[in-house]
Amino acid sequence: MYEYNAEIVRVYDGDTVRVNIDLGFGLSIRNTAIRLRGINTPELRGESKVHGYASRDRLIAILASADNQCRIKTFKGKERGKYGRIIGEIYVGSDEKGWNHVNQQLLDEGYAVAYK
Repeated sequence: MYEYNAEIVRVYDGDTVRVNIDLGFGLSIRNTAIRLRGINTPELRGESKVHGYASRDRLIAILASADNQCRIKTFKGKERGKYGRIIGEIYVGSDEKGWNHVNQQLLDEGYAVAYK
């Protein structure tokens, strides 16, 4: 497992975001796609688009409450998904206040379903 501080650039939908990842030592990856590990949200097109927009908007609100700063966890062996996105988990908060697992929060609130 690898952990990085990151800044949210854009929320695409309820389970995909674009981020700037701080790799440390003055190195970074800019504007890269992250697919939230272990969850699936409704699509923004088709019959489920109303729920898709609700999921996306909830994710935007969670991330905005943390000033779009987060921590990304990635996992060895599953670095990239089907569409080339990095597979990861997002956490918001701080060491002092504790970290909130965003993927799990979306599941708990009914905005996502479990996905393997």
